[in-house]
Amino acid sequence: MVPRTRAPAALIAGVALSLAGCKAESLGVTVPRGGPDAISMEDLQRDTQLLGGAPRDWAGLEQRLQQMRTLPAFGAAYRLPGAPAAVVCGQKSGSGDEIVLVAAEDDGGTEGAVALAALVSLAKAWDVQRPPPKTLLFCAWAGEAGARAFAGAPPAPLRAIGAAIRVGGDAGALPGLSLQQVDIGEIPDRPGDVDFRALRERVVAADRAVRGG
Repeated sequence: MVPRTRAPAALIAGVALSLAGCKAESLGVTVPRGGPDAISMEDLQRDTQLLGGAPRDWAGLEQRLQQMRTLPAFGAAYRLPGAPAAVVCGQKSGSGDEIVLVAAEDDGGTEGAVALAALVSLAKAWDVQRPPPKTLLFCAWAGEAGARAFAGAPPAPLRAIGAAIRVGGDAGALPGLSLQQVDIGEIPDRPGDVDFRALRERVVAADRAVRGG
């Protein structure tokens, strides 16, 4: 008679997960979240397509920021009420008093769509259980009109923002606030021609700038 042996607990758990077809979180298994490894070219490609339609899907951007576990930055709203151009901001409250702004300006073209997708991925990199050391504002706006609307009614006083990082576009300034540009490379006119593998590396570099901000 062949003696029975106990299967390792890890194997049993793995089989159970596989058969149930459910997420590990539903069984109480802790799955690491956030960090640079959470940034993927698949997410960047999907969000570029999802958010880059004409007209822009600003409601979709609000939803994606919410899925990244940010909170509404304008009271109970992600979108600045009454603004003449779209301004959307999600917030990750930090353990300290400092504030870092991570911004993307939509120029209406492919580069703008890519910048919005990059913003979502940067928010995903901070989908962690512990609060970040600094409060992070993930904001996007539509063109120069949106930039002016943001500067006129920011989610936090501009003087309280210690660092402001803009993903893509030209380095510039908002009234009362300087922006540090993070280059996302040369973006072709057609979304299908974007090198998302190279883009991911640049977004990871942008995440390093945010962490150093």
